Amino acid sequence: MIREVKSAVWYSIICDGTTDVSGYEQFTMCLRWVNDSLKIDEAFLAMFTSPDSTAEALFKVTVGALETLTLDVINLRGHCFDGAPNMSGNVRGLQRRITDLQPMSTFVHCPNYALDLCLQEVARNTDLVGDTICTVKDVSNMILRSHKRKQTYLEVVPPSASSSSVEQVTSNLLPLRPTRWTVRVKSMKRFDENYERVQETLSTILSENSVSDD
Repeated sequence: MIREVKSAVWYSIICDGTTDVSGYEQFTMCLRWVNDSLKIDEAFLAMFTSPDSTAEALFKVTVGALETLTLDVINLRGHCFDGAPNMSGNVRGLQRRITDLQPMSTFVHCPNYALDLCLQEVARNTDLVGDTICTVKDVSNMILRSHKRKQTYLEVVPPSASSSSVEQVTSNLLPLRPTRWTVRVKSMKRFDENYERVQETLSTILSENSVSDD
């Protein structure tokens, strides 16, 4: 892959960071280039461990990765990140540091992340969609944030479930993420699949008078 990138001369990078279950910062990097047939190639490069999620630390990881792969930063023509300040900040963010190092590299705001933000705003301005998402979020969080309520939910067997429906009986609710709509799809689907259980759980919670203002 590196040979192909070097043959194409110019390349771009796509990066993102996240904290894994162990609490370590994992920094993912992908490469994007145009091959000899003028077709765009994009490939996952590697996942690197960063000491923290600051722009300075991620910049050192990025430059170090390119040096290790013997990819000359002079040929870098694009870098794509999400909208987090440490990534896309135009003063001290990673994109600014890379632009200062290689002014010919153009920063591109991650289109998937931008689409998530657009969907978020559209949902907020559509009463039916916004109210539905808000209800699912609030009810799911109310159940998941209390061990007792979560246990009540898990012990409920929906009226329409057969004794052999193990997967349906043990399916837990999922929290809704603020902007990641691919995760929201799973959350909404899980809520819909267990709607009868949710209703029964709420009835049980209310009958036991175990809920305060929430």
